[in-house]
Amino acid sequence: MRGSRSVPAVTWRVLVVEDHPLNLELVQDVLELDGFEVEAAMTGAAMRARLGHPPPDAVLMDILLPDARGEDLLVMLRAQQGWEAVPVLAVTAHALWDDLSRLQTLGFAEVISKPIDTRALGAIVRRLIQSSLESSSG
Repeated sequence: MRGSRSVPAVTWRVLVVEDHPLNLELVQDVLELDGFEVEAAMTGAAMRARLGHPPPDAVLMDILLPDARGEDLLVMLRAQQGWEAVPVLAVTAHALWDDLSRLQTLGFAEVISKPIDTRALGAIVRRLIQSSLESSSG
């Protein structure tokens, strides 16, 4: 039994872009327990390679990768056909109020600070996907 976590009727796919193996494993485990299908990319290059495939329902992206900045990856992602409306959550360990505002202005759907609140993560991702689906159908 999964406790109080709810599993959606539809399995949504989330691409997690995170270079730190322990953070990646934690996020992947939390999202999978919440019923999401998770694909991982540990570098900006791996994320860029993923752009040639059908888009996931959401992307959760560390904004400070060793080989790329999240802002640059977001621009590439938005330019890719089919990826324009995918909600992208920025994850950062260095978020000040100005950074949060700047990242949302750039087009990130939400900014999550590390350490990640694992109890809220699934609900945040689910809310953003549902909002994105409602926007695209209406």
